[in-house]
Amino acid sequence: MQYVKIIENTTNVSIMGQLKYNIRERLDKLTRKEHEMIMRRLLEAIQPASRSTFYRWINTEAEAAFQIPYTKQLKIAALLGCTIDELMTTA
Repeated sequence: MQYVKIIENTTNVSIMGQLKYNIRERLDKLTRKEHEMIMRRLLEAIQPASRSTFYRWINTEAEAAFQIPYTKQLKIAALLGCTIDELMTTA
């Protein structure tokens, strides 16, 4: 019997491909306390969009035609302390 060691890939980016926005990367760099605070503020700022919509936004692949609405991009960028252009992932 032959055993195969399965190595788990810990980065979703390499599994899913390049992401359109680097929001998740910016959130991952925060401490846990900062992350929780920013997530709370982000979810309030994007209302009436839901939590699941927000997660869809941050997991959008680079090739997708979908764009986060401009007004929501402004709010997200302001809370993350960057510009809208800096939210976009560059290849």
